[in-house]
Amino acid sequence: MTKSDNVSTQSTNIAAPATLDEFVLQHGIAPDALEKLAKKLRTRSKAQTKNCTSGEVIASTRSVTKLFNRNKSNQVTALQDVSLDVHEKEIVALVGPSGSGKSTLLNIMAGLEQPTDGSVVFGDQDIARLSDAQLSDFRARSIGFVFQFFYLQPFLSLEKNIQIPLMFAGVSSAQERQSSSDELIELVGLSDRKQHRPKELSGGQMQRVAIARALINRPKLIIADEPTGNLDSENARIVMDLFDDIRSTYGSSVLVVTHDSNIADMADRVVHLSDGKIVEE
Repeated sequence: MTKSDNVSTQSTNIAAPATLDEFVLQHGIAPDALEKLAKKLRTRSKAQTKNCTSGEVIASTRSVTKLFNRNKSNQVTALQDVSLDVHEKEIVALVGPSGSGKSTLLNIMAGLEQPTDGSVVFGDQDIARLSDAQLSDFRARSIGFVFQFFYLQPFLSLEKNIQIPLMFAGVSSAQERQSSSDELIELVGLSDRKQHRPKELSGGQMQRVAIARALINRPKLIIADEPTGNLDSENARIVMDLFDDIRSTYGSSVLVVTHDSNIADMADRVVHLSDGKIVEE
């Protein structure tokens, strides 16, 4: 019998370990073996999630091409004939080298940029055909944004930062704004910090505030561009765990751009881009 076999035969009367290190010492499991087990569990969870999220498509691109400086000597093809579906409650990671078209695809799916050719369908609506005013309304109702840089207002408290989208959406009731923000502050684990200003928070805490702000209007799709780029590995994992909680609690899907293979491994599906094309999915 190996040391790892002993784990399943330990008495249930043993006190639960307070930390991972204590667990390793208590059960004699090598750290590398524990990491392999964790990866197995993540893989199993991802497979189960795929079965659950393979239904309704909430957003898609169809043969999208994006050209910059069109018909000029310095024309750049950022995307070429890209078709991608994002399903309900799905976390999709976009990966690829710099300049591969990841952020351009993200911006087009969010309605921040228009494709040169192709369609971008959200529900039953082709947002590539909307006016600027219609796109603004669409983004306010359907998209939540999380960026590498937190873009928090330094003179506002945590809770007021989270409430900003509600103010722009015309929610005049302070009580309603308070109730909505309190729920999300609890979700991201910052109930004891809601009166703090950004300078009093760590980088990981500020990103959690930004995620709560992105959720305040209950969007169907969270667009996250390198959301863990400024965080250490522990806070990056916390952010990805939050995305997992979000899709379970609110039914939102998440489309995330990342250069971190560990972060991509936590997604349900990884889409590889190169030279403006999807090369692997």
